[in-house]
Amino acid sequence: MRVECRQKRVLVIDDNVDHALSMAAVLDLLGHQVRTAFGGRQGLDEARVFRPQVVLCDLGMPVVDGLTVARTLRSDRELRAARLIAVSAYDVPDVSIDAGFDLHLVKPADVRELELIVAAEDASWDARVARAHGRRGRLFSA
Repeated sequence: MRVECRQKRVLVIDDNVDHALSMAAVLDLLGHQVRTAFGGRQGLDEARVFRPQVVLCDLGMPVVDGLTVARTLRSDRELRAARLIAVSAYDVPDVSIDAGFDLHLVKPADVRELELIVAAEDASWDARVARAHGRRGRLFSA
């Protein structure tokens, strides 16, 4: 099932180039404007230029990890409103949420789940995130 939505600016940050490019390709096919960064430092630089509405970020990256990326984006007045989604092999939603992520997905992220998360418009997103925070993460259960 395809979800109709407005195009979003999506930034994918992951030091695993294949994973980053795969997620970017899927999001591009879904009609979003997508950029990739292959590490946390590059991701922060790209976020300042691209001004993404949605950021999909790995946690376990060298030099600047995903938790630092989330904290940095949340502390930036111009970037803090971005929807931050942790996409990680680590199943640690509490750690991600505490760092500032809105949601935590475990790799490999389900394409349908990813599509729904990125497609959600602001009002429905706010309600879903409020419920997810009450459950400490994972917006969509399997």
